[in-house]
Amino acid sequence: MGKIARINFSNSEEAADVNGFWSNLSSNAASATADILEFVGGADTGWDITLGVNGAGAGSGGVNAVGTGDADWVDEAIISLSNHLVTSGGTTETDYTLSGLNDANKYTIKIFSSRDSGGPREADFSIDGFSNFVTLDSGLNSTNIVTIAEITPSSGIITLDMRLNAGSSFGYLNAIEIEETVVIQVGGWNKSVKTQILPTDFTRISDTVLELTLGPIAEYDITINENVESLVVADVLATGSPAVATPTFQIMEVGGGGSTTLIIGEEQMSVLNIDGTSQYVTLSITDENANPKTGLTWDTAGLAISYLLEGAASVVDITLATMTLGSWVSGGFVEIDATKQKGKYRLGVPDALCVATTNVFSASIVVEAIAASIRQANHDVGLVTLANISDSGLVESNVKQMNDVVLIGSGVDGDEWEGTA
Repeated sequence: MGKIARINFSNSEEAADVNGFWSNLSSNAASATADILEFVGGADTGWDITLGVNGAGAGSGGVNAVGTGDADWVDEAIISLSNHLVTSGGTTETDYTLSGLNDANKYTIKIFSSRDSGGPREADFSIDGFSNFVTLDSGLNSTNIVTIAEITPSSGIITLDMRLNAGSSFGYLNAIEIEETVVIQVGGWNKSVKTQILPTDFTRISDTVLELTLGPIAEYDITINENVESLVVADVLATGSPAVATPTFQIMEVGGGGSTTLIIGEEQMSVLNIDGTSQYVTLSITDENANPKTGLTWDTAGLAISYLLEGAASVVDITLATMTLGSWVSGGFVEIDATKQKGKYRLGVPDALCVATTNVFSASIVVEAIAASIRQANHDVGLVTLANISDSGLVESNVKQMNDVVLIGSGVDGDEWEGTA
């Protein structure tokens, strides 16, 4: 599950934050815009909503104007008290642009409208120019919603179109809910025995963390998309006598942005692009008892992070700074979520770490804190050049994504790193 946001539409009223944090497009003027907040917690999603150049009408008087709202997520009277509208006597069609979305993810939009007069008061809603659409009658409505599901953005944008239904004189929009689904693409190939590593072999620990169990004496290719922030590899060493060899593996990340962390025991690894800028790694930090350490900030007393490039004669201290999730700052350090991803922190990697240097293909990042009571965390970085994944020798039929669509092949770019567990 990704982010969830709820937006109220009006020309002035704003929904109160009773059960969560509502976003408000409190204008019906052309090109009006608003930031979108997460309904739970109120954090900025990084998304925006903008009303089209046609603007919209605005009204009030929903069927729940003096009640509490009956739809399962319409829980405040103000939601039905205000609206945007299309009408035969004015604007008959308008649109709303949702921007800042992630093209790798899917989005579901739920729509609610209400008017304290009988129908039909229908509006049509679409995300493809009305080749397909859903219709909602707001007349005396207190429970009905319509849903457009599994929407893929284009360049971070989804456009929600609204028009007056042919059989009505008025159509309304009171509120929408946007739910993001984080799409994980995974696959792999055991080159030693020539069998696929199936998506079902991966365990999804959270939205962005996967776990995979590997056997011994094998060579693996693992393919993951940019939404995977951590891949935990379990049981990489087999037991028995005589001792068996450690498996080798290759990780390829499809898409750009950030990096993917590979965690083996207490060791952490990431892949970064040589000469890449504004990159980050995810650090796992524990306390002295090996429990996830929460509550650290960039200015925690005694917290120190440094890196050493391959072949370098000295360690470089990273000057830490404040940073927010979804952004990059050189040396930025921020906790991801103290409840849902305990002990996980994002570090904005200084660009200097990734500057191309002859025969430098790796670096190590070390986290230590004398005063904060944490165990030293070691994080290895593989520095790679962006290359076509098909150059690795895999064939298209070997690696597929969750819905069995070919994930890699000719023309698909990715990061590649090779190493030994």
